[in-house]
Amino acid sequence: MPKQTFEHSPLPPGQFFRLLKILPGSVDDPTQCELLTLEFETAPDYEPISYAWGDPAMSHEITCNGYSMFITKTLFQALRRFRQAQPRLLWADGICINQNDEAEKGVQVQFMSNIYERGYRTLVWLGEDDEHQDCAMTDPGCVENSLAMIKQLNSYVQAQVMAMDRTGDANIFASLRRIPSKPPELVLWREENRQRCLEHLFRRPWFSRCWVMKEVGLSTRATAFIGKLCIEWSEIALCAENCSRTLIAGTKYMPTARICNAFEQLWATMARQESWIYDLWLLQKFAQTSRQFSASELKDHVFAFLGHPILQGLIDTDYSLTLAEIHQRLAEELLLKSRRLDMLCYVENRLEDLSSFASVPSWVPQWHREVLLYRPDPSGWTGIEVNSDEIVMDASGNQLHVAALLVDQVDNHSEVLVEEDLEATFDGTNPHVVQHLYNMYQHALRAANKVTSRDPWDIFIMTLNFGTYFNPKCVEQDFLAWCQEHCDPQFYQLAADDLFFQPEETLLLPPNGDEFEDSMGKALDGRKFFTTRGGRRGLGPGILEQNDILAIVFSCRMPLLLRPAETLGTYRVVGQCYIYELMFDEEDNFAATNWRNDSLKKEIICLV
Repeated sequence: MPKQTFEHSPLPPGQFFRLLKILPGSVDDPTQCELLTLEFETAPDYEPISYAWGDPAMSHEITCNGYSMFITKTLFQALRRFRQAQPRLLWADGICINQNDEAEKGVQVQFMSNIYERGYRTLVWLGEDDEHQDCAMTDPGCVENSLAMIKQLNSYVQAQVMAMDRTGDANIFASLRRIPSKPPELVLWREENRQRCLEHLFRRPWFSRCWVMKEVGLSTRATAFIGKLCIEWSEIALCAENCSRTLIAGTKYMPTARICNAFEQLWATMARQESWIYDLWLLQKFAQTSRQFSASELKDHVFAFLGHPILQGLIDTDYSLTLAEIHQRLAEELLLKSRRLDMLCYVENRLEDLSSFASVPSWVPQWHREVLLYRPDPSGWTGIEVNSDEIVMDASGNQLHVAALLVDQVDNHSEVLVEEDLEATFDGTNPHVVQHLYNMYQHALRAANKVTSRDPWDIFIMTLNFGTYFNPKCVEQDFLAWCQEHCDPQFYQLAADDLFFQPEETLLLPPNGDEFEDSMGKALDGRKFFTTRGGRRGLGPGILEQNDILAIVFSCRMPLLLRPAETLGTYRVVGQCYIYELMFDEEDNFAATNWRNDSLKKEIICLV
């Protein structure tokens, strides 16, 4: 006679949750467990599990409280791995939260931050060592090789950091960037097949899920498990950082950027004194990070982060709301909480979002959208600094009224730029795309009869890197090195003969054209280069068009491109852009200067 199917009993009012007691058993024994309802404050020690759901089909059977329960394959594997000779208290959302009760799910999802924060240790389940054929680690010893490489790299880095003078370094990662690349000591890193093993490790599904960032970030301690092997999570995080900074030759394309972005933008803001995170970085914008991850339920790109200490209470975790309602409610609450309009820097619209039939207003970020991975943090710029009484921030329905300076208009633009095209080399016939961009800029200067306060080469090169080159002192020599290898010799000579490229001091670092190419590729990929009627140049979204308006919105750190809507004085947000002169409130910020001498008037405009 088949067992009856398990059904969750409702949780009592108050701070109650469920814990999973997994019972002992040998490898081939059926998985048996008990589900306990406990008051959170008085619950015993437990270990929460962090895992990727994978195939959502409830295909694997376990016994829970004597009843039959079906769970996902991934969770089933994790429970078998974490089963011990003694009963063990665990927490797993797929079992401890009633997934069929939307009301309970909303309450418990908001409570998950507390659950992971209080857990004794988070168990990160990355999967079996022989699964995921798309990123196959099926070669004998592949997992062992990966973990050994991680530990060897981190030991080398630790020794280097301990030996150097860190007095002038802001944090540990400033020190990391000073470590020489291609160290011969890393013998495990010499073989390409070993590096491929590590690359496959970072391509496992767990690393692409938006929930997992919060889960690990809140943990006092976290350990990652792959099959029978395990490693402390802090080792993985540090290795990812090292690979992302291209410390190791051959790891330039290691898929670690998501982990590093999560570390910098989210985990550090959640860390407690006893956390595995040992070098705190400032909070950037939480949901921008979530866009780089995937979620089975699109609403979770927002709900997964509402437990962050800074975001608690912003909006309710209500799964009955539509995705559009969630985005708009969150946008309105972020405006109220921050009293700034920096949120507009995170708008990532598509062409359909600029129509009158769009599901949300163009000024509302849609956090479920996957966007360009390279997205500089707006807090690195200031925009125009104004008194609070100059700021207008009035949201009503689909409209947002703001104070702005409309400073210029797009006159010409490139096609959408692609990183692969930037890696091309001059073939003797067709000029490199960068030469076309430079010629476009020179034409705009002549058409506007404009003389710049800074050298045009300086502004052009900064624009190619979105103003964020990792070592500004080296950017001129690195550009020349890249230009010599990839461009028409005449174009290279044009640059090399310019006084701007004559160094005032001898630099210790050799020219690195590859570094420039990597930085430029990330900055330009998916964007358009544009020039304005006023003779300026910039980078903007791939959907920008001729006649879009270049605007400064008061209390927004980055300039925006706007598109006039049907009614006079109303605009739709195309997206953020980079214009060298407008990023800081300095002498060469023409908009700030013209506004303060009354030659440019502030306008109250309506974003729709």
